[in-house]
Amino acid sequence: MENTQKSLLTGCNVCGRNHSTESCSFLQELKPVQDTKTPSRARLTLPANLEVQNLADNTTTVLARAPFTRSIQFGPFIAKRTQMLHPAEIFL
Repeated sequence: MENTQKSLLTGCNVCGRNHSTESCSFLQELKPVQDTKTPSRARLTLPANLEVQNLADNTTTVLARAPFTRSIQFGPFIAKRTQMLHPAEIFL
């Protein structure tokens, strides 16, 4: 049993040869690719007549590109359900 565990711990996990995984030539040849920044779901689903703007003080705001008519409704609002509001949150 001890020999079986030892044989499982020796050898490369990438190519299977008899060297440590850290010294595998396949890993030394890797060329990382930079990830692209993906916008949040909120930004991706923003209606066309609203615009996100980053302000000089590093805050973000949403502005209307045109006036809205009365009784306009945005949605659906998707959020995790909760039974209670956080006491520090101001809900208007």
